[in-house]
Amino acid sequence: MKNVLLLTDFSDSSINAINYAMHFFKSEKCTFYIMHVHKSGSFTSDDFILSDSKTSIHDIIASKPKAKLVNLIKVLEKDFNNTKHNFETIIDFDNFIDAVNHIIKSKHIEIVILGSNGKTGAKEIIFGSNTLNIISNVNCTTLVIPEDYTHKTPKEILLPIDEKDNLHGKALLSLNSFIKKHKLNLSVLRINPQKKHKNFGFYDQSNLSNIYYTYFEVNEVPVHYATSCFIQIKGIDMTILLAYKDTFFERLFYGSKASKIRSSLKTHLLILHND
Repeated sequence: MKNVLLLTDFSDSSINAINYAMHFFKSEKCTFYIMHVHKSGSFTSDDFILSDSKTSIHDIIASKPKAKLVNLIKVLEKDFNNTKHNFETIIDFDNFIDAVNHIIKSKHIEIVILGSNGKTGAKEIIFGSNTLNIISNVNCTTLVIPEDYTHKTPKEILLPIDEKDNLHGKALLSLNSFIKKHKLNLSVLRINPQKKHKNFGFYDQSNLSNIYYTYFEVNEVPVHYATSCFIQIKGIDMTILLAYKDTFFERLFYGSKASKIRSSLKTHLLILHND
């Protein structure tokens, strides 16, 4: 049984991501924990005034999102009618990242799925603050679904890396397992935005010896531009980033451009961690 954490703020983006998860795991036995982290500023004094004295503050605050989660599960059960899927609801009032990390540990979560919750129509920023916080601060396999992304079974996946990356460890093992399980075609794109480097030292090729992949190198082209063009030309369905320290992933999400994850990543994005 796979334990999957689905994060929702009840936005169209988060509901779209949940629907995607239903399709993606349709053949697997899963327990879906649908979680809403309630912001303290999202309830009003009327919530307290209209309640009776016997009702706890926790129950008052939780009642509306709880009802929404219950209704959401009813819709999912009706629309997908999958006997392999079980659902549980979670409401938390903690710090967003602390709440997510607690559930990952306590419920033995294997993958977190969420929508990009970015601004519709934004030319450069496609991920909202909660998404960036999850990507940066949650050490669990994470799948991010862009807004309005229509489900289709992924076939072509891209692993972009740069001149400093060497692939190894738990994240690479997870990548191998993921590719085999879902029968995917992998393209590895080495990007050197400066002048050509003759000794890349790509990786110990035995690390990917059991799967089929195609290797490409691009020199003297900016990372985002190279990635975006490759995705369009090759018809990439999913972009994968391996979360190593001091890697392409680190420089992308923690560097000076961390708040501007550009349209080059407008596929669904899978983050695999090494710890």
